[in-house]
Formats: sequence, structure tokens, C-alpha cells
Amino acid sequence: MCKATEESNGNQEQLDTNLYSRQIYALGESAMKNLRQSSVLISGIGGVGVEIAKNLILGGIRHVKIHDQKEATWYDLSAQYFLREEDIGKNRATASFARLAELNDSVTCTLNTDPLTEELIKNFDLIILTDTPLALQLEISQWIRRHGKKMIVAEARGLFSYIFADLGERFCVLDPNGEKVREFYINGVDRISGEVFTQEPHGLMNGDSVVFSEIKGMNQLNDCQALPITVKGPSVFNIGDVAKDFNDYTEGGRGKQVKMPIYLDYKPLSKAIEEPEIMPWDFAKMDYPNQLHLLFQALHRMEEKHDRTPRPKNDVDVDLLQNELPENSGVDKDLLKMFSYGARGNLVNICSVVGGIAAQEVMKTITHHMTPLKQYLYLDHSDALPGDWSSFDTAKLKAQDCSARDHRYDGQATIFGWEYQEELANRKLFIVGSGAIGCELLKNLAMMGVACGKNGLIKITDMDQIETSNLNRQFLFRKTDVGQKKSVCAARAVKAFNPAVNIEAMSERVCPETEPIFNDEFFGGLHCVLNALDNVEARRYVDQQCVFYGLPLLESGTLGTKGNVQVVYPHLTESYSASPDPPEQTIPYCTLKNFPTEIHHTIQWARDKFEALYTQAAELANRYLNDQDAFFRYLESSEPRISDGQKAEMLTAVLKALDSERPSAPEDCVTWARKLFEEYFHDTIAQMLHLFPPEHLTKNGQRFWGGAKRCPHALRFDANKDVHLDFIFAASFIRSQEYNMKPITDRERVAQIANSVQFTEFVPKSGVKIATNDEEAREFERPGAQDLLQDTEALIERLKKLKPDLPALNHIDFEKDDDRNQHIMFITSCSNLRAENYDIESADFFKTKGIAGRIIPAIATTTAAVSGLVCVEFLKTIDANGCLAKTPIERLKNGFINLSLPLTCFSQPTGAPRKKYNDKPWTVWDSLEVRAPMTTQQLIQWVENEVGQGSVVSIGYGVASIYTSFMTPAKKTARLPMDLRKAIEEVTQKAIPSHKKSLIIDVLIEKENDDNDMLVDEDGYIDIPYTQYFGDAFHSYQYQYIESTIPVSNQFSTHAYQWQSKNHGNVHIFSRSPFSTFEIVMEKFNLTNFLIKCMEIESTTGDEGKFADFLAKFMRDSGWNVVEQLVENERKNLIISLGAMKDIDVVFCSHLDTVSPYIPPKFDGQIFWGRGSNDAKGQISAMISMALDLQKNHEELAKKLGLLFTVGEECGNCGMKKVNELDDLNPKFMIIGEPSENSLGTIQKGGLKVLLNVTGKAGHSSYPGTGESAVHKMVEILADIMKHPWPKNEHGETTFNIGYVNGGEQNFPATWPPKAETIIFFRTVTDTDEIYKQLEILINRRAEIVLLSEIDPEKLHPKPHELADIPTASIPFTTDLCHFWRRDISKGVGRQNKEFVGGAFVYGAGSALTAHADDEHVSLAELEKAVAVYKRLALYTCKASSC
Repeated sequence: MCKATEESNGNQEQLDTNLYSRQIYALGESAMKNLRQSSVLISGIGGVGVEIAKNLILGGIRHVKIHDQKEATWYDLSAQYFLREEDIGKNRATASFARLAELNDSVTCTLNTDPLTEELIKNFDLIILTDTPLALQLEISQWIRRHGKKMIVAEARGLFSYIFADLGERFCVLDPNGEKVREFYINGVDRISGEVFTQEPHGLMNGDSVVFSEIKGMNQLNDCQALPITVKGPSVFNIGDVAKDFNDYTEGGRGKQVKMPIYLDYKPLSKAIEEPEIMPWDFAKMDYPNQLHLLFQALHRMEEKHDRTPRPKNDVDVDLLQNELPENSGVDKDLLKMFSYGARGNLVNICSVVGGIAAQEVMKTITHHMTPLKQYLYLDHSDALPGDWSSFDTAKLKAQDCSARDHRYDGQATIFGWEYQEELANRKLFIVGSGAIGCELLKNLAMMGVACGKNGLIKITDMDQIETSNLNRQFLFRKTDVGQKKSVCAARAVKAFNPAVNIEAMSERVCPETEPIFNDEFFGGLHCVLNALDNVEARRYVDQQCVFYGLPLLESGTLGTKGNVQVVYPHLTESYSASPDPPEQTIPYCTLKNFPTEIHHTIQWARDKFEALYTQAAELANRYLNDQDAFFRYLESSEPRISDGQKAEMLTAVLKALDSERPSAPEDCVTWARKLFEEYFHDTIAQMLHLFPPEHLTKNGQRFWGGAKRCPHALRFDANKDVHLDFIFAASFIRSQEYNMKPITDRERVAQIANSVQFTEFVPKSGVKIATNDEEAREFERPGAQDLLQDTEALIERLKKLKPDLPALNHIDFEKDDDRNQHIMFITSCSNLRAENYDIESADFFKTKGIAGRIIPAIATTTAAVSGLVCVEFLKTIDANGCLAKTPIERLKNGFINLSLPLTCFSQPTGAPRKKYNDKPWTVWDSLEVRAPMTTQQLIQWVENEVGQGSVVSIGYGVASIYTSFMTPAKKTARLPMDLRKAIEEVTQKAIPSHKKSLIIDVLIEKENDDNDMLVDEDGYIDIPYTQYFGDAFHSYQYQYIESTIPVSNQFSTHAYQWQSKNHGNVHIFSRSPFSTFEIVMEKFNLTNFLIKCMEIESTTGDEGKFADFLAKFMRDSGWNVVEQLVENERKNLIISLGAMKDIDVVFCSHLDTVSPYIPPKFDGQIFWGRGSNDAKGQISAMISMALDLQKNHEELAKKLGLLFTVGEECGNCGMKKVNELDDLNPKFMIIGEPSENSLGTIQKGGLKVLLNVTGKAGHSSYPGTGESAVHKMVEILADIMKHPWPKNEHGETTFNIGYVNGGEQNFPATWPPKAETIIFFRTVTDTDEIYKQLEILINRRAEIVLLSEIDPEKLHPKPHELADIPTASIPFTTDLCHFWRRDISKGVGRQNKEFVGGAFVYGAGSALTAHADDEHVSLAELEKAVAVYKRLALYTCKASSC
């Protein structure tokens, strides 16, 4: 048993869940309790030490001892933010102690400035060493080993740092990753093979353990301990032979992952130095960690020998450091110089990164929660050094440029020089958000000296106020600040770190409504924007503004122990909005309303009930009371239109709130709550069971209550049960507040009133419909409207008879952070009662609060690390005279960290897509510019001249149409000579706002001929930048992108892009048709829109022509060569490549045809439904997305690539058979796109189809001896076939389907049938000959075997190590691959016995289980994953084909 588990069972204090709520959601309650029992000693309170101490004190460690013997120097002031200039010469721990201790008054902080001793060390669970000589580290390492303690070492020198962990032997990790356990529904269990089939992808990994519940039939499995599993596929795993003697599985069941402890062994420091285990920091610099390991050891030896740290730009000290390296160390000379030159550096952003990660390692050590570091991590930020692209090229710095000046920035100027430091001081920044990341950014920037000069300024805005839960990680705030504006308090607090910083606090939201504040002058005066936001919508808006104004944007975010940083750099990278965030998962309507299966379903249901009862009803009632006429007008003229059912519901709600259910005393509120209980948890359930009793069968004969549908039971109120009384208490409490009454707070009194409410026995209603799926829900009227007895007019008449002077209601908004308001109690009890209805495991108050309040897990450690990384990237933006540095894109770093694993990943940002019009290049950062005064006619002439050809067909401003080519002659005559600004104001009937310095004009220009290669969309509009119109006194700013969705058809929508302008040169941008698909595809391929467009074109087998034409045109427009191979009639294959067909080494293949019937597309934001969604238009769309990406980013490799789309795959494979006639097509690799559940195929099963004929003898069945039943013989044969152990191997097992049986005469059942026949289809993992031979032996001449067809299995290319993380599975169906040179590509032999180096792959999104079904579907997430894997396959095979 882990020590952490034992400790968690001991006596513990009451946890302050308000203070630590976000951290508890990140770590878990048991881990938090372990923190509250632990004690640590932190030695060395420099930049790294203070960062670790700050994070641990905020995190709630019970006892933190602060230790240091060093005195503060000027170098410390560059990073140690709790030191002041007056502290120079004082002990660092003593000077910082009070400021650290006030961070969290629930933590016991103590101070020690004596030398460290073994006696002191043994009193703490963990020792953290910073700024500690190596010799002392080694000595303390021995002490901690003797006393069974743990040690973490952290150190930062300039741009380099490291962390070391020694956690002893057999260190127990209770939860390796901190993720929620996986839960899933079971579809089947094969007791012989041990295969378990799940309804949805299970998300497990090999070695995970699982427990089962609610399984029927094989109920012994429910009682098993956690079983280790082996993953067989996304929806299949194996539990071994544990179930071989159990009952057969019948139905149902749930599986749940169980996290099992793992044990890690650590080497002591002395051994770890010699045999280091190093975690990679940046996979692009895999050679650095081992070199840095040697350099840090050499540095300690040099400092011990020479009593000094290497001096900046001092080559003598470089040599001294090199002398301490082992002979032939292999350390790169440039790295050696960088390390030596910056060894005296002390950077707050580096300390923030290493201190955040080290503090998380401390928490993991104490809690045994998440995988700790094993054992070294070396961090390198040398990319931040300016190169020859900058005026501050560090290669040109001299020693005097970096020398110390007894100044607070000595530690930073040591690395970057004093001129660079002066440039930082005069920068103007805008921080959006003053939460956890915002506080950390402010701290780092102030300590770096940013905006500390006379021209410098940091503006920060946040509209929120400080809450208690913020204090755990937003470290600039104290308890006395609760209720005050975040931005104001943060600005005030950070000036204590550096009084010189110039900062302006604002409290406005950055959004379209505040553009008069955040206008051209505001953004035009900035150098950089840093986002510290917690919602995607706001991030996108700020991103649009930054693209518009040509400003670098440093974007970041955290989620528990995960964090990310994205660099958006003008004219260099794509924007933040270019990479869409995955859509939020939503709960299907019918699941939420009628068929919950998970606790989060019942919590959301309870949250919806809260809104309906206490917010919406009160708002409607007050709207009626305020102005009755306006209320009725609202019902009639609201947009979107309110249906009759909705009107009836709203009117009924108002009547209830103001009349029939209006309480006159608090006791009435209790009575109302008791009736609500009866309605929600008894009557509604009883009504459902009346319609669908437990034994109810569907029209298909299947059990209605099965699979994911849980059969409910009605509840009887019992005031002695806490959850029952909690509901009554909370519901009546909030109801009383809604009607401005004093609630009854005596629970006994509430119970007494509730028990006195009388009810008649419930009688089910007739005529009630309950939707069993979302489609039925859409067909039925809005919920509740069907039960209304009066029509809308009668309801209105009843309302008009109410007293006109009724008092208004108090509409109540949900507030999660004030437990006194009973909001969470209501939702917890309401949710748990519904969970009890459906036998779902309940959730406690705290879990419910997290889900209902949509609380985002957060922890100070991740925030510190991420903000440090942001400030490293900020350093790369600096050049002289306020200019933006021309930093190469490869020096910029997007970053992702997951401190729970731990894992760090860095990558070069994606470049901005480059386009051309009239041979003029442009990107998202450019626009066209025109200047006033200009008439409509002049604008048309200017744009046509600029583009070089084509004619303007439309000019728009927002949604207003200023000019169209099809206007009436009279309108054209009036509009063309009109001043453009006047025309806009006339059409819009609005004056242009005074803060607008330029106008975005949407110009559509139609291509006149096909004689040039200018990019156009499918409607013929030329792909050019948006146009921006500047007034006489306007300034040129740069550009803004705004995205809006415009409906194109019932099932398809596209995006219109609008732009504005900015204040650097290089101007260009554009307008594009808001009514077509291709403007999006040519701007940036949109997988969602493209697939929907593909699915809108019917292409069932034999009718593929229109779809082929669509793809051919699109790919030609995208710059690809398309060969159309006629197969028959108008059916044609497509062979697509950038070069000649003979140069294709790698073919990505899928098919154009779909099965019948055609089902039009639907998209719910997450899942595509309809024919072809996964078989195989989803695969085609993913392949095209991949090909366009390679074309843009890896053009040379893309030239080896070919796309092959065939006809007739679903019936006869005529298309692929025709492909064999193409002599020039000789690929080395083929990737088949078919729905494989995002798994790489290991084998494509073969097929063997046979007809069995059995002969009997006719006769009367009354006389058995007179005849012989062929059917009886057939049944015996089929029974033998079903029992037979057909071959299986590592790729799976042979399966079969008895698809057709015929025998006897329907009209003569008394006659022995003389003939019987059956057709059996085998899917094989071995040669079909072997199956045929076994069948012959098994049947033993009892039937004639007629071979109908046979295809041997395809052994596919082994999974490359480059794709080791992709799951594998056998492919249980045949594909076109079988008919391409008859399997020779996968066996390495082609026509004329040509040798091939490659092979074949099968991979795709979605499941074959739904491929031909009415509910064929595939998710967007699966398709996006397929695009990524196709790209990796393309890169692997294209490179391998050259070997």
C-alpha cells in the first residue's frame, strides 16, 4: 500500500474547497489532502527558489520552511520579485519571508538562515535545493537517502536551467496521468477469445485495468477485480481467458478504467550524475540535454575551483569552463560559449518556467499523483538570443555592453546588453485578462523592465472582480482585495515588484461593442498584445484585431496541468483563428430529457431546471409586468419567430409565476417545492414507464430498455433521506428569494410542511408523446406545449385579467461560488434524485459544482510555467526604435506542456498561407487600400486595374449592397457617380461612427476568361484581398479579420471574411463571395465545408459522374494535374498528381461511389451524418486536405504523391480493374482510405464465398422411412460449421456469415424437402485454400460445394516506428486493393515481376459498422485525426520510396 494512501486515511482538517477549488479539480481531493499534511524545506531563495516557494505556498502545502544563507545582490533583483532595492546586502530568505508568508494564511511558513544539517533535513518530507553548490547537493543526497526522504534540485543560469529529482527506491505513483478514468458501455463479450466490444471508442491503452458492472448473462464478470487489458482496436480490447468458464454474455454492461499503482526506482545523485536519465525538453534539440548535463557539472567545478562564475563575453572564462569538461566531451563550441557568456544571467521568465515545473514535481512527490520526473530535465531557451536579423545581435556584443552596473537589470543585461534593456523599457503592451496568467505576465514583465521607460506603458483590462477562489493562483491578490476589480488590484500590486513600471488598468471587455474605446489610436500605439483569456470567442476577437493592426499576439492558456503557448507573428505565421478549436461536446436532447446515462447528464438537466424555474420564468414575468403591450409585440414579432408551442409555454410560465403558483408566504414555497419533487421524480417517470414499461419491445423486436437506455423507477418522497429534504429545502429557499420573501431555514420545519402536502394516486395521461430520439423530438411540438389545454388567445385573455400592479419578481442568476445561496445544493440534490431514478451513481456537492459551474481546473504551477514561456517569446519581438524584429519563423516556438506526465513539446508556428493575384503575393496580413475621395465608379475602375482583368459585379459594406452589376439602370445612374462614403450612409441609413478611420469594402470581381492561372472560386470570382477605404484624415493602420457564418443552403453554410487596415507598409487584402464554397477552400481548405459539399452530390454506384467532375475541377483549380480514365459510359476514375503519372511513388486511394439509397448530409457541429460520410467521401476529403497541406509545406515530397479515386468499388470493382491498364502508374506504396476506426490495418481479410447444395429424398413426413430431409442434413452441416474452430492468428480470426438458406416448399410442410441450399461468406485471415480444404473435410461429402468467389487476405505493410502511437486492427472487409495488380503490391511483386520496396496500408476515419447503414456517420474529430495520420503516412512513404 502506498504511503500516500495510508496517510490519506488519517486525521485531516476540513479542506477549504472555496480557496482550493480550481486546484482540487486539477489534482483531486485526496491529493489536496496529502498536500495539507506535508512539510517541505526550500533552500536558496533566489529567482528559482522564490518561484517554487510562491507556487507551493499558494498550493497549500501545510508547512514550508524558507532557508537561505546568501545575501541579496543586484543580480537577484532581475528575477527575485519579493526583494526590494533596500534589501541589497540582507539575507534573501529574511527579506522575502513576510511577503511569502502572506500569500496563504493557511500555510505555516517558518524561516531558517543557519547552515543545513542532517538533523534539520530529516524533519521534512521533501528537500528542495536551489543555488546550492554541487558538493553540498551530494552531501544532502546521502542524508535524504539515510532517512528515507526525497530531494529535488532546481537551478537556472541565464537561458539554461535544469531540474533533478531523487525520490528513492520503489516510489509509488497512484495515478500516472491525472486524467479522468475512462468509462464506456459494453456491446459484447466473447468468453472464449476474451474480446470485449464497446459501443464507442474506449480510449484505453495496453496495460490499463478495467472493472465491469451491470453486465447481464455473464454476471460473474461484475464481481471481478480490476483486469488488465490488451487493446485490439478503438472499440475492442481483450481480457484474456478470465471469462472462459463464465456464463454467456447476453446484454448491457459498463466498463470503467481503474488506475493501478506503478513503482519507480531513482538513482542517488552521485550515481545519476554518472548515469543520467534525462527527459527531453525540445525534440528539435535532442543533442542538447546531454551536453548541458556536462556543462552544468563543469560550471560547478569551475566555480568551486576559481570562486567565480564565468563573466559575460569573456573567452578566458570560456576556456576555464571547457577545461572542466571531460576529454572528448562532444560539447558544441557555440553552445559552450552561449552557456559561459550567460552563466551570470538571471532571468525572471526562465525562473518562472523552471520554478513552475519544479513546484509541480514537488506536488507530485508529496501526493503520489501523476508521474514524476525521472530524473533530469534540462531546459534551453537559447532561441531567444537575437541574431543577425536584429539590431541587437548578441554575436556583436562586447564585454562592456553587458557589464554589471549595480542595477536591478544586471542579470538580464548580462545576456542581452544594455541597449536591448533600454528598448524593453519603452515598449507599449496590452494584456487582455488579469486572472492567473495575467498576474504572472505582469510580474514577469515588470521584473524584466518592460514599460519602465518614459515612453513605455502596459495597459491591462479585465472586467471581473476578485473572488476567494482566485487567491489560490492569482498571486497578486489578497483576501482584502476580494470584490475589487482584478485589473486595478493587479496593477497596484505589481508596482511593489518594480516601482518604475508604467501601467494603466482598465475594466472594459474587448469586443465589437467597445471599439470606440479600443480603437485605431489605441491599437495603433501598441507594440505587442498578450492574451490571458479563458474563452475562445474573446481570443478570436483579439486575434482578429491583432491581424488587422499588424501586431504580434502571444496567446496562451492552461487547463489543469496542461498549458500551451502560440505565437502569432505579423506577415510570418497564421493567425490564432486559422486553427479552429474542437467544438464543445453537447448532450443529445433526448438523452438529456428522457434517457440519461451519466451523472453529467443529470447535472445538466438540473442546471436547465434551475434556469427555467428561477431565471427565465422571472424574466418573462417581469417583461410582462413592465410593459404588457411590448410583451405581446415581442411574442408576435421576435426574430427568430416564436412558434405557437413556444408562445403557449411562455404564456403559461408567466401565468404560473404571477397567478396560479404565486406564493403568498414562505410556507407556500415549501409546498411548491414538494409538488415539484412529485412532478420531477415520480409522475414524469411513472408516465414514461406507462408508455414504455420495463419489458417494452421496439417494432424490431428488440428490448427498448437496453444498451444505453437505462430503465428508470419512480421515487417516493422520504423526508428522512437527506437528498430528498435537500431538494425541498434548496428549491423553497431560492423560490422565496425569487418572490422577495424570507426563506424558511429550519430544516425540521421544512420537512414538516413537506410531509403535510397531500397527493392523489398518479394516473397516467393519455395522448402524451415522449420522444425516443432527437429526430422524434424535432417532429413533436416543443416540450410541454402538447399538455396545454387552452390555446394562445385564451392564455392571453387570462393574463389580461391579472392585477396590473403586481410586484416584480427577483430573477435569479446561477452563482456557483456562494454556497450560502443554495444554488449548488439545488442542482446537487436535483441531479442526484434524477440519478437515483435511473440508477446512476450520484455525485457529491463538490463534483456537481465543478460540472454545473463549468469550472476549469487550474493550478499555479502550470500558470507560472506558461507565462514564463510567453515572456521568452516576447523577447524575440524586440528590435531597435520600437520596430518589430524580423525573427525567422524557425526561431519562434509554439509550446505545449503537460506537467502531469511530464511532457514538453515545441514546434515552429505554421506559416501564413501565401497567395497571388495578378502576380502579386499576399497573405492574411495584407489588404488592398484605396483613399478618399472616391466615387463608386472610380472604385470599380481602380480594383479592375489593380487586378489586371475581370469585372466588378458587386460592392458591399457589411450586409449592405452598395452596387451590383444587375442593378436597374436608374439605380446605377444614381449610385455610380456618388461619393462612396455617402453611398454607404444612404444605403445603411446610418452615419459612419466617428471612431471609424477606414471602411471595409467587399468587392467581388468576376474572371472574364480562362487564359490565365489566376485563382478563382467555383462561382468565377477572383481570389483577391479585401479592399479598405481610407478617408482624407485617416491613417493607414493594418488589418482586421472578422468571421461570420452565412447560410448557403438548408444543410450547408460557409464563411465570409472581412478585413480592415493598419499602420505598417505592405498593404493588401480582399473581398470574396459570401455565397460559395470555393472561396473558403482557396483561402484555407475547410474540411467541414468541403465534406458537406461532397456529400451533397449524389454518387451511388453507377452514378459517380457529377462527383468526379466536382473533384476534378477543384483539384485542377488547386494546381494539380487530373487524368480522367473512362471506365464505362460516363463513369471515370480520377488520377491526380502535381507531376507526371509515371513519377508517382505513393498513391492514396479511395472510391467515388456510395451504396444506395442516397441520404443527404447533416452536420450537428461534431458529427457528419449521411451517405458517404465515412464510406468514403470522408476519406476522400481527408486525403485532399492532406495533399493540399503537403503541396503548401512539402512541395517536393508532394510531387511523389498521387490521388486515385475509383468508381464501382461497392459493386464489382470495375474502376480498380480498369486502373490496371495504366502502364505509367507504378507506385511503390498504396494507402487505401476506408473506415477503419482510425486504426492502421495489419491485414485485410480475404473472402471466400461458397454455395452448399444438399440433396435429400422426397416423402411424407408421417413416414420417416419413406424420405430424407435435405433441410435436416443442412442444419447438421451448419451446426458443424458454427462449432468448428476456424483458423485464427495474430491478425484476428476467421469469421463467417450464413447469408442465405433455402429448402423445402412453403405450401407442403408435411413433405420431406428433397433439396436445400445455403450461401456462406467467410472472411479469412489465412489463405482461402486452407479454409476451403477444412470445409471439404468438415462436410465430408454431405453437400456439394460450389465456389462462387475467393480473395486471399492482404498482409499489409508493418506499422512503421514513425507511427508507433497509431493503434492497429485487422480489416474485416475487402477493398479495391485486392484488384490492383491482384495483391502484388503488398507482396512486393508487380507486373513483369518488378520488385517493389513499398507496400500497402489501409486506414480511415469512422466505423465500417455504420458504413452502409441508415445512420452512417463520422465525427469531425475522427476526420481531423485521419488528416494528421495521412500526412504522416505521406511523409513516411514519400521518403521511404527514395531509399
